[in-house]
Amino acid sequence: MIFVCKYSLQIVRFFLLGFMGVGKSTLGQRAAEQLVIPFVDLDEWIEDEDGRTITQIFQDDGESYFREQETECLKKVIHSYERFIMATGGGLPCHGKNLEIMKDSGITIYLRAAAHDLSTRLLQSSTKRPLLSNKSPLEQEAFVKRLLAERDPIYSRADQTLEIDLTRSKSENSRLLIDLLKKAP
Repeated sequence: MIFVCKYSLQIVRFFLLGFMGVGKSTLGQRAAEQLVIPFVDLDEWIEDEDGRTITQIFQDDGESYFREQETECLKKVIHSYERFIMATGGGLPCHGKNLEIMKDSGITIYLRAAAHDLSTRLLQSSTKRPLLSNKSPLEQEAFVKRLLAERDPIYSRADQTLEIDLTRSKSENSRLLIDLLKKAP
Protein backbone atom coordinates (compact mmCIF):
# COMPACT_ATOMS: atom_id res chain seq x y z
CA MET A 1 0.00 0.00 0.00
CA ILE A 2 1.24 3.50 -0.83
CA PHE A 3 0.79 6.44 1.53
CA VAL A 4 1.64 9.86 0.19
CA CYS A 5 0.82 13.40 1.10
CA LYS A 6 -2.45 14.72 -0.36
CA TYR A 7 -0.47 17.08 -2.54
CA SER A 8 0.84 14.28 -4.75
CA LEU A 9 -1.23 11.20 -5.57
CA GLN A 10 -4.17 12.08 -3.31
CA ILE A 11 -4.13 8.72 -1.51
CA VAL A 12 -3.87 9.02 2.25
CA ARG A 13 -5.76 7.82 5.28
CA PHE A 14 -5.14 9.37 8.70
CA PHE A 15 -6.40 7.63 11.84
CA LEU A 16 -6.57 9.77 14.98
CA LEU A 17 -6.07 7.68 18.12
CA GLY A 18 -6.30 8.69 21.74
CA PHE A 19 -8.34 8.67 24.88
CA MET A 20 -11.96 9.81 24.97
CA GLY A 21 -12.25 13.55 25.30
CA VAL A 22 -8.86 14.38 23.80
CA GLY A 23 -10.50 16.06 20.81
CA LYS A 24 -10.18 13.50 18.01
CA SER A 25 -13.56 14.42 16.50
CA THR A 26 -13.28 18.19 16.90
CA LEU A 27 -9.67 18.49 15.77
CA GLY A 28 -10.09 15.90 13.02
CA GLN A 29 -13.09 17.68 11.55
CA ARG A 30 -11.32 21.06 11.63
CA ALA A 31 -8.21 19.57 9.99
CA ALA A 32 -10.27 17.82 7.32
CA GLU A 33 -12.05 21.07 6.44
CA GLN A 34 -8.75 22.94 6.15
CA LEU A 35 -7.07 20.21 4.08
CA VAL A 36 -10.18 19.44 2.00
CA ILE A 37 -10.11 15.76 2.95
CA PRO A 38 -13.21 13.77 3.90
CA PHE A 39 -13.75 13.38 7.64
CA VAL A 40 -15.12 10.22 9.24
CA ASP A 41 -16.17 9.96 12.87
CA LEU A 42 -16.18 6.19 13.38
CA ASP A 43 -18.62 6.37 16.30
CA GLU A 44 -21.11 8.29 14.12
CA TRP A 45 -20.59 5.76 11.32
CA ILE A 46 -21.38 2.93 13.76
CA GLU A 47 -24.51 4.71 14.98
CA ASP A 48 -25.68 5.23 11.39
CA GLU A 49 -25.02 1.60 10.50
CA ASP A 50 -26.66 0.19 13.63
CA GLY A 51 -29.49 2.70 14.01
CA ARG A 52 -28.74 3.19 17.71
CA THR A 53 -26.49 5.42 19.77
CA ILE A 54 -23.24 4.04 21.15
CA THR A 55 -24.79 4.25 24.63
CA GLN A 56 -27.79 2.20 23.48
CA ILE A 57 -25.55 -0.40 21.84
CA PHE A 58 -23.55 -0.77 25.08
CA GLN A 59 -26.74 -1.01 27.15
CA ASP A 60 -28.57 -3.44 24.86
CA ASP A 61 -25.79 -5.69 23.60
CA GLY A 62 -22.69 -4.97 25.70
CA GLU A 63 -19.15 -3.87 24.98
CA SER A 64 -18.14 -7.08 23.20
CA TYR A 65 -20.86 -6.64 20.55
CA PHE A 66 -19.93 -2.97 20.18
CA ARG A 67 -16.25 -3.85 19.61
CA GLU A 68 -17.25 -6.31 16.86
CA GLN A 69 -19.34 -3.63 15.15
CA GLU A 70 -16.50 -1.14 15.55
CA THR A 71 -14.06 -3.44 13.73
CA GLU A 72 -16.53 -4.18 10.93
CA CYS A 73 -17.24 -0.48 10.41
CA LEU A 74 -13.51 0.32 10.42
CA LYS A 75 -13.03 -2.18 7.58
CA LYS A 76 -16.02 -0.77 5.66
CA VAL A 77 -14.67 2.78 5.84
CA ILE A 78 -11.20 1.68 4.70
CA HIS A 79 -12.71 -0.15 1.73
CA SER A 80 -14.99 2.79 0.92
CA TYR A 81 -12.47 5.66 0.87
CA GLU A 82 -8.92 6.12 -0.34
CA ARG A 83 -8.41 9.29 1.66
CA PHE A 84 -9.83 10.60 4.89
CA ILE A 85 -9.15 11.74 8.40
CA MET A 86 -10.85 9.42 10.89
CA ALA A 87 -11.64 10.06 14.53
CA THR A 88 -11.54 6.60 16.08
CA GLY A 89 -13.17 5.52 19.32
CA GLY A 90 -10.76 5.53 22.25
CA GLY A 91 -10.83 1.75 22.60
CA LEU A 92 -10.59 0.86 18.90
CA PRO A 93 -6.81 0.34 18.68
CA CYS A 94 -6.84 -1.74 21.88
CA HIS A 95 -9.03 -4.54 20.56
CA GLY A 96 -8.27 -7.33 18.13
CA LYS A 97 -6.06 -6.43 15.20
CA ASN A 98 -7.52 -2.94 14.77
CA LEU A 99 -4.25 -1.08 15.30
CA GLU A 100 -2.53 -3.28 12.73
CA ILE A 101 -5.42 -2.80 10.28
CA MET A 102 -5.10 0.97 10.61
CA LYS A 103 -1.30 0.97 10.37
CA ASP A 104 -1.48 -1.21 7.25
CA SER A 105 -4.07 1.12 5.69
CA GLY A 106 -2.76 4.58 6.54
CA ILE A 107 -1.00 6.77 9.05
CA THR A 108 -1.91 6.54 12.74
CA ILE A 109 -1.55 9.59 14.96
CA TYR A 110 -1.81 9.45 18.74
CA LEU A 111 -3.30 12.61 20.25
CA ARG A 112 -1.80 12.47 23.74
CA ALA A 113 -3.00 14.50 26.74
CA ALA A 114 -2.47 14.31 30.48
CA ALA A 115 -4.83 12.05 32.45
CA HIS A 116 -5.80 14.81 34.89
CA ASP A 117 -6.68 17.18 32.03
CA LEU A 118 -8.71 14.47 30.30
CA SER A 119 -10.58 13.67 33.49
CA THR A 120 -11.38 17.35 34.07
CA ARG A 121 -12.61 17.76 30.51
CA LEU A 122 -14.75 14.62 30.69
CA LEU A 123 -16.34 15.77 33.96
CA GLN A 124 -17.34 19.04 32.27
CA SER A 125 -18.55 17.38 29.07
CA SER A 126 -22.21 16.88 28.26
CA THR A 127 -21.35 13.99 25.94
CA LYS A 128 -22.51 10.60 27.20
CA ARG A 129 -19.62 8.18 27.60
CA PRO A 130 -20.76 4.58 28.26
CA LEU A 131 -17.57 3.63 30.07
CA LEU A 132 -18.00 6.55 32.48
CA SER A 133 -21.68 6.14 33.29
CA ASN A 134 -22.66 5.78 36.94
CA LYS A 135 -19.26 6.89 38.24
CA SER A 136 -18.75 9.65 40.80
CA PRO A 137 -16.17 12.36 39.95
CA LEU A 138 -13.55 10.62 42.12
CA GLU A 139 -14.31 7.22 40.59
CA GLN A 140 -14.20 8.75 37.13
CA GLU A 141 -10.80 10.35 37.68
CA ALA A 142 -9.36 7.08 39.02
CA PHE A 143 -10.92 5.18 36.11
CA VAL A 144 -9.47 7.60 33.52
CA LYS A 145 -5.99 7.35 35.04
CA ARG A 146 -6.12 3.55 35.17
CA LEU A 147 -7.54 3.08 31.67
CA LEU A 148 -5.17 5.63 30.12
CA ALA A 149 -2.22 3.86 31.79
CA GLU A 150 -3.42 0.59 30.19
CA ARG A 151 -4.02 2.10 26.77
CA ASP A 152 -1.03 4.44 26.49
CA PRO A 153 1.45 1.69 25.47
CA ILE A 154 -0.93 0.70 22.66
CA TYR A 155 -1.62 4.27 21.54
CA SER A 156 2.14 4.90 21.62
CA ARG A 157 2.60 2.37 18.81
CA ALA A 158 1.04 4.93 16.45
CA ASP A 159 3.16 6.21 13.58
CA GLN A 160 3.18 9.72 15.05
CA THR A 161 2.31 11.36 18.37
CA LEU A 162 0.98 14.88 18.89
CA GLU A 163 0.98 16.27 22.41
CA ILE A 164 -2.38 17.93 23.04
CA ASP A 165 -2.50 20.60 25.72
CA LEU A 166 -6.15 20.83 26.70
CA THR A 167 -5.56 24.32 28.10
CA ARG A 168 -4.73 25.55 24.57
CA SER A 169 -7.51 26.70 22.30
CA LYS A 170 -9.10 24.25 19.89
CA SER A 171 -7.82 26.48 17.08
CA GLU A 172 -4.23 26.16 18.28
CA ASN A 173 -4.46 22.38 18.75
CA SER A 174 -6.08 21.98 15.31
CA ARG A 175 -3.33 24.11 13.73
CA LEU A 176 -0.71 21.82 15.29
CA LEU A 177 -2.54 18.77 13.93
CA ILE A 178 -2.81 20.31 10.46
CA ASP A 179 0.92 21.09 10.48
CA LEU A 180 1.66 17.47 11.42
CA LEU A 181 -0.65 16.10 8.71
CA LYS A 182 0.94 18.32 6.04
CA LYS A 183 4.36 16.88 6.94
CA ALA A 184 3.20 13.26 6.89
CA PRO A 185 4.89 11.02 4.34
